[in-house]
Amino acid sequence: MRFHFLILFIIVFSFCGCSSSRKTTFQKYDLGDTNHFPITDINFSKYILPLNDYQKAYIFANPDRAMFLAETEIHKQAANALKHVKQCELQKAAEIYTEIAKTEDSLDWMWKYFPHFYYQTTYKWDKLEQAKKNMANATDSIFIPYQNLPEFNIFFNQNADTIPLEIKNGVPCIKLEINGKLYWFIIDTGCMFTSVFKNIAEDLNINIFSDYKRGGVGADGYFTVTAGILNEFKLNNIIFKNLPVSVIMSNSIDVNFLFINLAKFDGTIGWDLLQQFDFTIDYKNRQLILRKPEKKKNKNKNLFWYNIPIFQCYAKENGCPLLLFFDSGSSYTQFEAKSLKFILGIDTAQLKSKSKKMHGVQTSKKMKYWILPEFSFCTLVDTNVNCLNITNAKVSDLEEFAGWSSLIINGVLGSDCFLDKAIRVDILNGIFEIYE
Repeated sequence: MRFHFLILFIIVFSFCGCSSSRKTTFQKYDLGDTNHFPITDINFSKYILPLNDYQKAYIFANPDRAMFLAETEIHKQAANALKHVKQCELQKAAEIYTEIAKTEDSLDWMWKYFPHFYYQTTYKWDKLEQAKKNMANATDSIFIPYQNLPEFNIFFNQNADTIPLEIKNGVPCIKLEINGKLYWFIIDTGCMFTSVFKNIAEDLNINIFSDYKRGGVGADGYFTVTAGILNEFKLNNIIFKNLPVSVIMSNSIDVNFLFINLAKFDGTIGWDLLQQFDFTIDYKNRQLILRKPEKKKNKNKNLFWYNIPIFQCYAKENGCPLLLFFDSGSSYTQFEAKSLKFILGIDTAQLKSKSKKMHGVQTSKKMKYWILPEFSFCTLVDTNVNCLNITNAKVSDLEEFAGWSSLIINGVLGSDCFLDKAIRVDILNGIFEIYE
């Protein structure tokens, strides 16, 4: 069973320096332009993995196959909910999962907590309470911090706001002034909740609304967090009121090399806040663009959320579907070793291995990885095809971070792939788009 119950998940892969031999190139094609589209022999929609049982079909995020293999009404409803997830109809999916959570099932670990995470990250406290009541054998303690909270509000003064961005130790950061003091926050789609460190929470007089402490997972292991409310918070002309924040019970991250402080991070702007926008992280021009989201027609959705933001793409070599966790707070793109062996027949024993220092919430550690000379993947964005080719791609054993999602994740797509590019993320319409 792959699922580990997590309240907060943060990864900050920050490395001192980058490999000069590493290169990411990008190409964009019109889907109908067969003269330039390099993989016309791949039919994306018809590629079927050997998914011969319901559980495999579900965790590989193939709802149609799961529906075909379902033998119980509960499993059919879960497959239907997963289809809504992939269409970015998350509210509908959460309602279905909440309903079927009334009945215990041997596979309910795959969907049982989806409503909890969804309602928690969208600040729907009444829906969260209903999910708790419906959940068979609910553990009350996981809901304690989220009862009787004030209503969250967001106020847009204009349709789009542009905020200066800096790249610190390979990850995008913004400088915020709160109560007359300046703080550095990481733009971190890999962090489920907006968070601050203990010393910053004290500076900002954040109201800790619960003494209940939860476990979080970071790049360097487990740490302790609690919860609080930031009464008012501004991003340029956008105003947030009663913003829930996670308070990490340790001090700000300091990244040091040879006794020199390279970067200091005071908190994160997490997925809960970022999903409120149609946003662009423009690494090349050093700006964060926040747009008021609008529902639009999108022929090919390539982004969905299942406890984490998941980017749907395809291996260029054979068209096999891939699910990549998009983590802007990571400067370390990596692909899962077992997945690549299954998809491309790659044996890590035949690859060169290296290790590098990784900075997390509390400390740092070395991680071993292998070097894959070249790996290419493509994605469909409406009527366009975006292709990325990565030379000297990193391949790691990701099992120690298996708590990301109950779905099979084939890798982590970090900020290091886009430092000379821009990416647009619009979860309302299921869009993950890359720009030169």
